[in-house]
Amino acid sequence: MLPGGSWEEAARFEFGEDGFPRLRRERHVIAEDRLGNLRRRFVTPPNLDEDGLREDLATYGAVILVGGQGEGLRTAAQMLLVPRGQENDHDIREDLTTEDETPRLDVGALRGGERLLLDLTRNGVPRTREILRELEPLRDRARRTGGRLVVLFDARDKEDIPTELRDHVVRPGRPDPLEVLRRHLDAKGVPGFFPDHASENVREWAVHSSMAEVEELARRVEEVYKERDREGLIGEWLDTALEGDDDKLLEPLKKAEGRGRALLFAASVLEGTSVERLATAVEHLLPMVRLPEDETPLIERTHFRTELSELGLVVGPDRRIRFVRAGQAAAIRAELWDAHPWLHEVFDVWVDTCVRGPNLSPVDRDRVAERWTEQSLRVDRPERVFAAIVNWSQASEKAGNRAPQSAIALSAALKDQRYGRLTRRQVYRWGEGASPDRLAHVLIAVCAQELALTHPERALVRLHLFAGHRVDKVSEAARVELAGLARDRSFHRRAVRRFSDKLRERDVPVDRTLFREMTRPELLLRGDGRHPIEPGVLAMVAEGLPLLLHEEPDRTREYGELWIGRSEQFTEILVAAAARARTLAVLYTTALRLPRGPGDTREPSRRRRDREALLRRIDEAQGIRPARERTAPRKENG
Repeated sequence: MLPGGSWEEAARFEFGEDGFPRLRRERHVIAEDRLGNLRRRFVTPPNLDEDGLREDLATYGAVILVGGQGEGLRTAAQMLLVPRGQENDHDIREDLTTEDETPRLDVGALRGGERLLLDLTRNGVPRTREILRELEPLRDRARRTGGRLVVLFDARDKEDIPTELRDHVVRPGRPDPLEVLRRHLDAKGVPGFFPDHASENVREWAVHSSMAEVEELARRVEEVYKERDREGLIGEWLDTALEGDDDKLLEPLKKAEGRGRALLFAASVLEGTSVERLATAVEHLLPMVRLPEDETPLIERTHFRTELSELGLVVGPDRRIRFVRAGQAAAIRAELWDAHPWLHEVFDVWVDTCVRGPNLSPVDRDRVAERWTEQSLRVDRPERVFAAIVNWSQASEKAGNRAPQSAIALSAALKDQRYGRLTRRQVYRWGEGASPDRLAHVLIAVCAQELALTHPERALVRLHLFAGHRVDKVSEAARVELAGLARDRSFHRRAVRRFSDKLRERDVPVDRTLFREMTRPELLLRGDGRHPIEPGVLAMVAEGLPLLLHEEPDRTREYGELWIGRSEQFTEILVAAAARARTLAVLYTTALRLPRGPGDTREPSRRRRDREALLRRIDEAQGIRPARERTAPRKENG
């Protein structure tokens, strides 16, 4: 049975009638797992000496990787920047373009020790003259600050590489495609594939396939495996999946005319729906494509299942329709979109009817929205997709709430190789403007649940924008998502850095609110609170805290009540921050009057020691008593 088979199964995104997202389950995949998952699937290509290249990075500051589209260049760069076993300890910044992704490098924004991946391939940052000129200064800054920079170039554009960087160019070889396939299948839970025992058919296919095509084959094999209820052998599943590489996929289309072609189009968009829902959708489509009205009495028309069978469609025991071959629906969709450009607007109207109408299940509407978005972007119509995202986000009395399909379309657009960057820029523009409440909730949900996994820095920037939205419920939703994402250490580090920087750059209340939320004990201490605060995070907090206390002096009391006795590390920077903000007197009185807070299980003697230690630090900061000789810090809260 295909996923989403029952009417009761909810759409991928769920929103209430008020437009607010209703999350059905905890987020299972978090950003810091992503590099670990990539590492497990990664097959080191020839000519990529990870250890040797990391030495070059440490010495020179940068390495240039050159390759073709679909060769796994981006994954290789990420593995190079983060050694095995350190996936949770380092963040990779995606680039240093402006927040709205205008192609301009901000060399000064690279902090010491940071790892930066700059994608200058044809699907990445545009290779403007300004950016190419900034590569050498960026490399030099990385070297001087202990940073690491990996730049990606398409092999067709290698002549654009600045002369001073050409001695550090590496062209990775092609990984063993069969081993790559094995790892992808293992990750998807498809058993039984061993490269040494691969059939001749699979071997011949693998010789000329890119890594992207290998990944796509693994996806199709998984699809076949599930369609057959996990019965059969790996060779059978592979052979079926590989049938997508020949003209057999389009055979039904070549034989069909008129109604048959319309039925194939509807089925290709709705594959996985029930027979009855497909029939209703086809009847809506026929007059739109101007087919002559069938005057045959309804009861005398050809059996609908016979029509389906003649067109290469099967109906399962669950009454769901699917094409015989894996990948056939996608091939037919693409062929019809290519063959009939004058029908694109007709397809738009029909898809909108499907999404807004009451006949489809939520998961069916998701399929329609996603497949239409993919085709619209493939034929270069991003503006139409953006319009649909806005329109579907707005509920109406007639259509009901279609915010989930707005979110699906946005998610698909963000993942698109050619238009992902443009879509991120559009989300930024929506965030900058006075976007309608319902659209804002869609954007927040997708940024938090999808964009944060692939481009965490970009998700953070956009959620930060929405946290300052004029409508309280929208800003609150963005703050809630930021707090949830901050449970991931990597995202939390990024957030603390951003909000600390913003406190220095400008005076905006939402920046102070978010900084406070990111410096709560449960986020800084992690786990059981017995581990020290990460030094890098502590340094960024030390930069921002004095600025916050200067603008909001009363927060000194709040921080004192939260932190006294919890962490010697934090207490030290709190005293220093209060001294710079001239709020030591507030901190002093807070220590004297400190009540037992909720959840405070410390003995009275321990509380007295903690208070005395803080008062001593304050006296030292004021010069009332000499500073003690530093001792090794004890475990926090121990």
